[in-house]
Amino acid sequence: MNLLPVWLVLLPLFLALLTALAGGWKTGVRILLAGIGGAGYLTLSLIAADMVRRHGPLIYFVGGWGAPLGIGLRLDEFAVIFQVVLGLGLAATLAFILRGRGYVAAELPLLFLLTAAAAGMLLADDLFNLFVFVELASVCSVALIALRRRGPQVTAGFNYLVFTALSSMIFLLALMIIYGATGHLNMGYVAARIANMPPLLYTAAVAGIVTAFGTKIGLIPLHFWQPAAYAAAGCSRAGFLSGVVMKIHICALLRLLWYPLDVMAQAPALATILLVLGSVNVIAGHCLALAQNDLKRMLAFSSVAHVGYILMGVGAGTVAGMIAGLYHVVNHFMMKTALFWSSRAMLAHARSSDLRRLQGAATAAPAAFIGFFVAALAIVGAPPSGGFFSKWLIALAASEGRGLWPVLVIAAGTLISLAYYGRVFCYALRSSTQPAGVSGRGSVPPLLMAAGCLMAGLAGAWLLPWLERAAVALFTRTPPVVAVMLRLMSDS
Repeated sequence: MNLLPVWLVLLPLFLALLTALAGGWKTGVRILLAGIGGAGYLTLSLIAADMVRRHGPLIYFVGGWGAPLGIGLRLDEFAVIFQVVLGLGLAATLAFILRGRGYVAAELPLLFLLTAAAAGMLLADDLFNLFVFVELASVCSVALIALRRRGPQVTAGFNYLVFTALSSMIFLLALMIIYGATGHLNMGYVAARIANMPPLLYTAAVAGIVTAFGTKIGLIPLHFWQPAAYAAAGCSRAGFLSGVVMKIHICALLRLLWYPLDVMAQAPALATILLVLGSVNVIAGHCLALAQNDLKRMLAFSSVAHVGYILMGVGAGTVAGMIAGLYHVVNHFMMKTALFWSSRAMLAHARSSDLRRLQGAATAAPAAFIGFFVAALAIVGAPPSGGFFSKWLIALAASEGRGLWPVLVIAAGTLISLAYYGRVFCYALRSSTQPAGVSGRGSVPPLLMAAGCLMAGLAGAWLLPWLERAAVALFTRTPPVVAVMLRLMSDS
């Protein structure tokens, strides 16, 4: 059982190596290998989730070296939610690209390598190894964005490389401040000494971490790289980057702020700051999406807005707000991947990503349009979808003690998003003389994701207790790694 955390990192690393070596093999062999690997990783993630539910946090020390010198990998009730999202996202992405109209051979090892880095970010129990995994994830993301080596893709990849390099420098400076003040990089030891950290250094470290990860998740005004990068990456990879990888960075940010840095005790005002920043993202992101005539850029700016909804829930500073934010994480994973993946067939019909050239897309690619339609209604917040209920819970939590302005922000964002998704519907439903000629291959994964958008709302009573355990674990600050290690030693 205690080997599960390390296997969550090692398995995709092994699959990345294997699929890279299989580049010269027959296509059918590569597809079979990737399919088995994706299904296996999803199974491993679900087994890990069940183990955490039954036994509590799982921890593994690489090489048997304990804290604070050893490298600890820990899977707790909070991180396991994102681990399941990662497993589902990888399996669904592989199914989508392998059933689609073709893929680049290098895409498979990069996806597995990015999955390994993302799992490392979820599991790392010391700050330096978290930094290493963040860097690995950034390099893989740049490679996926610029994979086809065309002008816009290379430019977007280079822009992201510049932004991620700056954010990495800021993150490293924040870690240096924490290490200098506490003498440790292990999260448990840092948590035990954070109360004695000088206020000025503490503020600088928190500001650096929020800025560094704010760049990764598209926090305004640090979002400039994101629309061009998602538009250049292509629909399949953009769905994974926006629907899955961005959520992993959100998890890393929240874990750092709530666990070792203990912001609710040391800097409770940060919750209000996150609420305000989230509100800015909601309004600005939706307005920028409304101004777009490019469908992929519109979806990218929509992701910027929905990061704002998540931060509004988190910024409520309560367990209820964290539950609502996590609920929207799960919903947005399904909604945005369904939107990006469904749009691929519609754009293939239009032979352009210009909204005004989508005439006839609904009849040329009916399955894709149905998936897009259902996911769009969910992301706007139409009942009984999961998007409706997560927005409702965020509004309730964020408005507690703060009046009606968070509710008005969410309502305004909902109306603006309805306007720009309505434009897509209107253009796609118009008749066209252009022949269809769009393959229906690859339509099943986005349809399943769109169905999941509805199920997340209907099955909320089953899902919310899992999210509650995750939120409570984060707020009660899961015992430091030293205590977990001693418990494991006593059990053995």
